[in-house]
Amino acid sequence: MKNYISLILILLGLIFTLTSCSDDWLKPKPKSFFTPDNVYNEAEGFESILITLRKNLKREHTGNYNWISVEFAVSDLGSPWSQLDFYNLTPSSSRYYPYLTIFTDMYEFVKNANIVVSRIDNIEWDSQEERNQVLAEALFHRSYWYYRLVHTYGDVPFIGEEIEEVKLDFQTHSRTAILDKLERDLVFAAENLPENAGPGGITKYAALHLLTKVYLATMEYDKAIQTATQVIDGLFELMMDRFD
Repeated sequence: MKNYISLILILLGLIFTLTSCSDDWLKPKPKSFFTPDNVYNEAEGFESILITLRKNLKREHTGNYNWISVEFAVSDLGSPWSQLDFYNLTPSSSRYYPYLTIFTDMYEFVKNANIVVSRIDNIEWDSQEERNQVLAEALFHRSYWYYRLVHTYGDVPFIGEEIEEVKLDFQTHSRTAILDKLERDLVFAAENLPENAGPGGITKYAALHLLTKVYLATMEYDKAIQTATQVIDGLFELMMDRFD
């Protein structure tokens, strides 16, 4: 009886050894892959990255070390409890304030917008209006982050399309040239974005407001008055009385 048991155990061990060493048994078999080519081949794929772009905007005001509080802390208005030794505060040495990651993350968000810009005509849209609205929102997001970049860092590289291979020869563009480009993109965005949008969605008034700020930055004050007036005369109006 013991011989039979020993034989069975030996056979089981041999089977386990043979199957466990099989290359096919160890090879992973993923159910699917997400790549730009199989995601951005229909309208729903573009909608998914627009949702990501809307989420990116939250970095300004929410989350740990959101950027508004970070920049406030190092300004001349910063409260004493949050100030550090600024002589030792560099992008790579800061433990508490992620100055270097702000630059990197903003270009990550620009990259996301550029995916839409570069691939917008890779599919057949149900209508030109739908296509233009998706493109308009992507241009708004890209303009938003470039407006932030040029006001934080000055002259920076302008990347206007998706980069699909290694690139090491980036060159800076002047702040003025970038603002001129943002102006043209935001005019298109304001013309093609809807007046109303769902939660987190971008409307034409958001584009007009950002365009107003660009006009102010380029000292085109009459144009700034016109776009600000469109916002006020649209779905919004100036407060004339204090809150009760």
